[in-house]
Amino acid sequence: MEPTLGGHHAPYLTWMVEGFLKQGIMVTAIVGSDHDDKRLQALSELTHGYPELFKMIQIESAGIPRSQRKGVPGLLVREYAFWKLFKGWCEKYCEGKSDSIIFLPYADYCLYAVGLLGSPFGKHRWAALTMRPSFHYQEMGVIAPKPSLAQLKRRLFFRLLRQSQLIRLLSNDEPLVEYVSQVSDRAKGKVTLFPEPVDLGPLPSKIESKRRLELNVEHLTVLLYGALTARKGVSVLLRAAASREFPANVDVLLAGRVSDEETRKLLSLAWVGELVARGRLKIIDRFISAAEEPVLFSAADIVWLGYQGHYSSSGVLCQAAATKRPVLATNEGLIGWQTSRHGLGRTVDVSKVEDVVGALIGLTEKSFAELVNRDSSRWTPSRISEVQASLADILLTSTKSDYGAKVR
Repeated sequence: MEPTLGGHHAPYLTWMVEGFLKQGIMVTAIVGSDHDDKRLQALSELTHGYPELFKMIQIESAGIPRSQRKGVPGLLVREYAFWKLFKGWCEKYCEGKSDSIIFLPYADYCLYAVGLLGSPFGKHRWAALTMRPSFHYQEMGVIAPKPSLAQLKRRLFFRLLRQSQLIRLLSNDEPLVEYVSQVSDRAKGKVTLFPEPVDLGPLPSKIESKRRLELNVEHLTVLLYGALTARKGVSVLLRAAASREFPANVDVLLAGRVSDEETRKLLSLAWVGELVARGRLKIIDRFISAAEEPVLFSAADIVWLGYQGHYSSSGVLCQAAATKRPVLATNEGLIGWQTSRHGLGRTVDVSKVEDVVGALIGLTEKSFAELVNRDSSRWTPSRISEVQASLADILLTSTKSDYGAKVR
């Protein structure tokens, strides 16, 4: 069940469904989407490849909760609305199908509501993927603001784990999985690490990629990839690039659609235009397809992850790790924690331009770059095909009645 398709939701849903189908598992995908939504194209194509196994039910997006309220009141309203939505979907589409397993690719719509109210799926077995809990951050050394209602969220989270119909809760949050294992022997079997997969395929040569992108092949390139917003730290990276101390042999590549007005205004400033005119900055302001990603990461020498106010994990961090590109990252959140834990690059206080420049100079040192690229023991994400097989195995081997199971 997946009520929204923005961001990572549509591609995640697609490769998860495809993985189940490859294992011969019958799948019904219930999605919240208008019928002409282009984000459903890849998922829809699976109905042709697996006509006997796959069925898709589309629910008009007008019926999906859209709460704009902030803070605790917004959280309560939003979580209850999604809990009620899933309960209604289950009653309508899963009635009489007791052998089905219900899977939520994103449990954070109503994670704490499920802990408080119980499963919206009645007697159906279910599993889910969670990405957003933060009540454990400070105890696990993750630098982040203390979340509101942290103790209450912790209690509701562990109450959710005690539900008998819950097969497994997956998470891409490494500190969360470690935290559960440390504090509860009873609960640790219910939570499994599920890091984001990466499948960029073979990379073209660095020189070829830089030429295709019209970058200086004699210079190093710092890549900022994804939607270009203020939270990605665009401003601090460009201010660093404009400083006198910034290495003369390092250029910046921004690749992704400009997605907020603050960043659009920033990129229109005269001093930013001067960086572009001098060849120190290249901006690709448009959606980047998956087919273009290998060229970007091949051309990159360093990947920027100096995000601000972003405390969850990052798919770009996984892509950088998979392609052995060192990162210049915030010291905060899961990005900072994983970068430091696994030796993926340098972390820095991104509010200080001088610290950013200093860390970048350290990354450009030949000895450090060689170490990062040579160390095969560094954490490397799994390929999508590996994770697909693992997901199907986790769900089916965690049940008492494996054969003939269906996933919804």
